[in-house]
Amino acid sequence: MSLIYTDMTSDKKKTNSLKKYLVLKNSISDSRVNSILDKILVGGKLTKEENNFLDKFDFMINFDLKDYSYISKNIAVEIIESLLKKNIEIICDLEDRDGKFGDGIVKIKNNFEGNRCEIYLKKGEKCYLEDKFLYNLFYNINKNNYSLTIQDEYFEKITIDKNED
Repeated sequence: MSLIYTDMTSDKKKTNSLKKYLVLKNSISDSRVNSILDKILVGGKLTKEENNFLDKFDFMINFDLKDYSYISKNIAVEIIESLLKKNIEIICDLEDRDGKFGDGIVKIKNNFEGNRCEIYLKKGEKCYLEDKFLYNLFYNINKNNYSLTIQDEYFEKITIDKNED
């Protein structure tokens, strides 16, 4: 059974479960967890779907799985390397002119001094992470894998001194 569901027997345990929830609140649907927690606190009976969701939530807590958003190329490389060492599947959902790659990442090679790094995919294709973009790595509870996407292009503000010609 679920960690949250079984820990709701005393006020102290409720507080501990809510603290664990707050640690992960940015990595799962807030409204979904809030509705389940509200239902538990008022003593309502959980549906099979809600219990399944909480079991998956426990899995995320136990294996320290979380989402990463607005991360730079170099941070993305470090996280991807760490996840690959743990044999966690990462799907490359970056896009090129032909659409999404949608393929699993098998290796990543980075030159920290360069502007981009290479990602090697299962089907033999290659794609790139570039310094000018920010990236997301989102954990998919239902598919038990991560998805790599581009968040946005990064622009660094450069101050210009009006006194210079």
